[in-house]
Amino acid sequence: MNINLNMNSNFLILLFLSVIALNCNSNKKAKDESFTKTSTGLEYKILKEGNGESAKVGQEVLIHETMSYMNDSLLFDSRTLPNPVKVLVGGNQAIAGVDEALVGMKIGEIKKLIVPPKLSKRKGEHNFPHPDSTLLYEVELIDILELKNRPEAVYFLDNNGETWINKNKGLPESTTISSIATNENTIRILSKAKGVYTFDFQNDSWKSIPTDKVILENNPTAIALLKNNIYVGTQLGGVYYTKDMGENWEQVNEGLDNLTIRRFQNIGQKLFVGTNAGLFSLRANNTIWENEFANNTMQVNGITEFDGNIYIGTTQGAFTSPIGQKDWKKVLSNYTLHNISSDDKHIYAMTYNELLFSTDKGVTWQSLQKGLPKELYTFNVIKNGNSVFAGQWDGVYRKNSDYETWQSYSNGLPSNLSITNMKVFKGTIVVSGNERGLRKGMTTNK
Repeated sequence: MNINLNMNSNFLILLFLSVIALNCNSNKKAKDESFTKTSTGLEYKILKEGNGESAKVGQEVLIHETMSYMNDSLLFDSRTLPNPVKVLVGGNQAIAGVDEALVGMKIGEIKKLIVPPKLSKRKGEHNFPHPDSTLLYEVELIDILELKNRPEAVYFLDNNGETWINKNKGLPESTTISSIATNENTIRILSKAKGVYTFDFQNDSWKSIPTDKVILENNPTAIALLKNNIYVGTQLGGVYYTKDMGENWEQVNEGLDNLTIRRFQNIGQKLFVGTNAGLFSLRANNTIWENEFANNTMQVNGITEFDGNIYIGTTQGAFTSPIGQKDWKKVLSNYTLHNISSDDKHIYAMTYNELLFSTDKGVTWQSLQKGLPKELYTFNVIKNGNSVFAGQWDGVYRKNSDYETWQSYSNGLPSNLSITNMKVFKGTIVVSGNERGLRKGMTTNK
């Protein structure tokens, strides 16, 4: 009896010591994984240290960010976008929690954030994510941009021209161009900070069109022209349009399942829009969007027409349907596309690590990457005359046949200009670009 008691006592002692040891290890782990809490309620921890100067209020930075619920359900990943997100630190362009976290970050630094509801309010009317939810963010500082000595934003190249000509006159200094739109009569661009501009051919300069302040606050992303109307898509507030050259703007969102606008495309008498929840269309002078291909898990990042069919590039591959039939089928799987375009003979699918093309309506696809930078992806592909042009992170490339190697065609462009938008207007190629935010060793492959 005494022997058993002593054995039990020894066992209890060992068990007690084990519990203490486990508690110590658990506390150490909790301490290692603990977040620092600021006076505002933001919690953060540094996952990766950065180098160089620290970001300050008033500086523009390039970031990548992911947003999740606290159960790790992913809501948004900026790496699905064509390029990193540009944010003015302290400029209320990001939610308050992210804005606060950016101050003091160094290039290459990664922070994990726990953002309470009061620091995650977004502009506009939003029910997703739920406005009362605590969110988990991961923010990576890619680059800190200099506001001075930036390359000008817009360049023209006449048909058969060999040198790009700067056409920045009339634009605000250090502007960022979100999108270009053309019709048979005019060229219009969308500036993130200042809104819509139209090109005045007589004075060879840009002329501002009044743009409602709420549009600028909702982060304008795309511009389109339909009949005499101007449409502007935003990241936070859906679509706005004007019938009187900016004197009055109206919101036109009825029928849309999502208010994050990715891309516009005119096809026939309709304006198509790609959103974070599928494809929708609008007829001229109508104010209700028609559901073309809704999917609340699919971003539509590109829209084009080829041989009587509409093609869309999405986060779930490429899809096509005869125009007007809504009979959709997948034609390219296992790729995330950030854009899709076409010319008279080809469909071009832009993935995050390779440019593909098809000559048989998407039945088969081939690589068109030869001559382009291997580590960087293509933003746009257009045809002008007999040549095909590709907008890349390091300028413009040109080729004349399927089997020819791409050649750099950037004479006259700044060396650090990424060509993010391209349009053709009466034989003239119009491009806009932003300073390249890539550093040596950065990869964009997905």
